[in-house]
Amino acid sequence: MSHEDMEKLRRAIELRLKLGKLDSLLLFVPTLLGLAFSLLQYSLGMIKQLIDIVFLVPVLLFGVGAPIYIGYYRGGIKLDSITERARGWIYLLLGLSLYLFSVLRIALETWLPNLQWVVRVLAFFVPAIIGYFSSGIGPGILSLFDRKPSQSDKDDFRATAFAAMVLAVSFIIAVDHLRSMAMGKVELLTAVTYVASWTMFLQIAVTLELSARKTILEGLGSPRAAVKSALALFGSIPLLLIVASLDNISRLFPNSSEILLAISFVLLGAYVTVTVILLRKEIRRSSIVRRREI
Repeated sequence: MSHEDMEKLRRAIELRLKLGKLDSLLLFVPTLLGLAFSLLQYSLGMIKQLIDIVFLVPVLLFGVGAPIYIGYYRGGIKLDSITERARGWIYLLLGLSLYLFSVLRIALETWLPNLQWVVRVLAFFVPAIIGYFSSGIGPGILSLFDRKPSQSDKDDFRATAFAAMVLAVSFIIAVDHLRSMAMGKVELLTAVTYVASWTMFLQIAVTLELSARKTILEGLGSPRAAVKSALALFGSIPLLLIVASLDNISRLFPNSSEILLAISFVLLGAYVTVTVILLRKEIRRSSIVRRREI
């Protein structure tokens, strides 16, 4: 082998070693943080019965599952992509916002029990602040491998940060609603409206995540194309808004709760059907655009 070939081989080996260390770290850190958070919840008396463990599942699913799935599985195993690995670290940082909010919530409910509005503000404020700065870790991960982020990489990191931020907010709201439902404080129609509100946040997060993966929103060269794609992605949300408003309507017409409940289930079914159809249409359109560009 020539000296040039030996140098290329050395660099390739060094790259694989670096990637292996990064992958190991991305497995270790989320797992350690999740374990530490669970022990902290137990020590603070938040886990008193079996149902309390259920409330930990959404937090751990996001704080541990999302970084490992995006960064380790997609980045390290499926695609072998440094960019995907970096996106996993963005999800890890947003997972910290859930841990931080959970601890702050306990402190506020203990010291300031009459200021519940502060807790609601923090539910949006904490993920928003961490999400704003989290996209900066993407270029930092790339720099470890002597890579400068392209404009496409920066757009992907921003989309990932927004997706993770919206997902974190939806999980915070979901845990709060689950607590109310477990204590029997809500009726069935109210529970359905809760599901509708989670789903709205989830749809926005999934849209941003698919955009970061280059699965949708490709080749939008004109305002008309952008409007068509936006309608395809969010055209079904009005159905969720209607479902979310049915609880308020039932308070005005208490004798119509059963009818409104049936309507809510029909609308949710229609939402799922319409969303799947429109999303598949946008994925197909973006796929055709990518094949043309190749």
